[in-house]
Amino acid sequence: PESYTTVYTVNAVDDDSKSALTFPLERDTTFRIHANLSCIKNPGHDIRVKFRIAPELVETYNTAHQTDYPMMLEGSYTTQSLETTIPNGKYISDPVTIGINAAAFDGVGTFLLPIQIESVSPEVPINESLRTAYLRINGTYSANPFPMIDRSGWSITVLLVGRVRTAGRLSRT
Repeated sequence: PESYTTVYTVNAVDDDSKSALTFPLERDTTFRIHANLSCIKNPGHDIRVKFRIAPELVETYNTAHQTDYPMMLEGSYTTQSLETTIPNGKYISDPVTIGINAAAFDGVGTFLLPIQIESVSPEVPINESLRTAYLRINGTYSANPFPMIDRSGWSITVLLVGRVRTAGRLSRT
């Protein structure tokens, strides 16, 4: 039974409901990460799990998924603690909370925040395929935050270049 005991994070599953967050840039928000335990028999003790932010994995993710997401900037996210516990008899930890600072967010678009299980104590194997969650954080505006430009004096001019159809025939201009 011990060989089937592993720790992982469900946020590493390739499922947008677990790893993607779209939020309005008008307010701060949070994202929660959990450590999970998979086992046949309860290990009989608490399991402490330590996460870490892993910026060096952004390029790995982008290459594997043919994307070009930038890493979230320092100051655009905060963490109180990257450590949590899976209590004895339970299969999920209390959340590790990541705060998203909307004011420091670098505009609209999707940014990447890789978070990885760094260590488990007492030693329990980590499921390598579910060790790292690649959080895709997408800030949007609920309404256009930019002032409208007065267009009352604007006019539209159409310029046709090339072939023009006139009176049923094609002519060159």
